[in-house]
Amino acid sequence: MKTAFSQHIKGLDSPVLWNSRSVETAGPVILFLHGFPEGWFGWRKQIPVFATAGFRAIAPDMRGYGDPSAPQGANNYTYLHIVGDLIGLLDALKVEKAFVVGLDWGAMVSWQLVIFRPDRVIALANLSVYYSPRNPNGSMVTLMRKYSGGKHYMCKFQGGGKILSNLLEFNKLTKRTCELVECSSQDVALILHRT
Repeated sequence: MKTAFSQHIKGLDSPVLWNSRSVETAGPVILFLHGFPEGWFGWRKQIPVFATAGFRAIAPDMRGYGDPSAPQGANNYTYLHIVGDLIGLLDALKVEKAFVVGLDWGAMVSWQLVIFRPDRVIALANLSVYYSPRNPNGSMVTLMRKYSGGKHYMCKFQGGGKILSNLLEFNKLTKRTCELVECSSQDVALILHRT
């Protein structure tokens, strides 16, 4: 069965790749949110398992991932923007409420989703990132520097330089775009191409 679609959601700045058992599935929805530097593909093993169990599994590429037309500038990547994208996706798919599972960066976003829009979340499960309330007296990077001695990747990216250029080069060399995903109870088959 065909289970992946590239759909431009009205009001979003870039297409969102999402996966579902089928568009018509009436089962409960699980929204999987990926970590850094991944995309929806990181959930490829979970999607068919939950689809087989009767869930509608949705795994979008969040803003800035998976599409070269991502908006420029850090001001376009606030939690308000990203949560807005996810609400726009749920609205476009006519999903009133979803179970949400976040990993790494996706966990950070999902905490904000449940804070801003608790009416859209049935339950939340996060992996690898605990809830950390916003500190009005300092940024996340300041806290990372304090606790990691500046060795955390978020700290290293602040100055750009070699680490950031290496990441950008890695992304350019390895970036793939999904054309088709087929789902069975066994696995997910992908046809990928370089962008």
